[in-house]
Amino acid sequence: HLANDATGYAAHIPYSALQFNDTDPDAGDAIFLNSVDGYPYGTSFGPGFVTYILPAIGSSPTLTYEVSDQFSNVSDPTTSTFAEYSDTSAMTGTVGDDILISEAGVANTLTGDAGKDVFVMTATSNEGDIIMDYTTGEDAIWVPVPAGSIDGFTLDDFVHVINGVLEVNFGSAGAPDWVQTAFIDNLQYEDNVAITILLDDTSSSLTGQILSNFYN
Repeated sequence: HLANDATGYAAHIPYSALQFNDTDPDAGDAIFLNSVDGYPYGTSFGPGFVTYILPAIGSSPTLTYEVSDQFSNVSDPTTSTFAEYSDTSAMTGTVGDDILISEAGVANTLTGDAGKDVFVMTATSNEGDIIMDYTTGEDAIWVPVPAGSIDGFTLDDFVHVINGVLEVNFGSAGAPDWVQTAFIDNLQYEDNVAITILLDDTSSSLTGQILSNFYN
């Protein structure tokens, strides 16, 4: 399921978020987004993203996508259903696997509910976004960084969570510019909790885990 907080304009699904719950039956094979079809309002591919026009509030259109591996083996089509849209800044997922997209410019409260959820945080400044229920071992958080900045570096150079505050480095590993992009409500008092991060800079990506930190 896909959920977004606004209507009537183009929005973006990161490839890594769309494919987060996809795996290849052959261990070690990489997977790539192959095609996106069936969405009635139109989609297009950009560097690292599927761009789509948001539907009307209350509608639930679907899109179908396929992935392939480096040997050109193509998956069966996978269908994603858009959650009911709302004009409120509070978004709640379903008992299934959800992608909740917080568009920049609005303070959003995101609740994934059950399932393996991806929280997509697009803001590059502190807009007051809150993730209510990150679940370690199941969920992931997607964050953007400047193009071309992550080659040769690690996740810890670009993302950390301290007392529940998710900060992203919008500078570089050598000249950091740490900015709060979200508050993870249920991790504000948690130390050494594994958090899966999906990091994209449009030309390359990192996926892995960081550990939360709690300081009295």
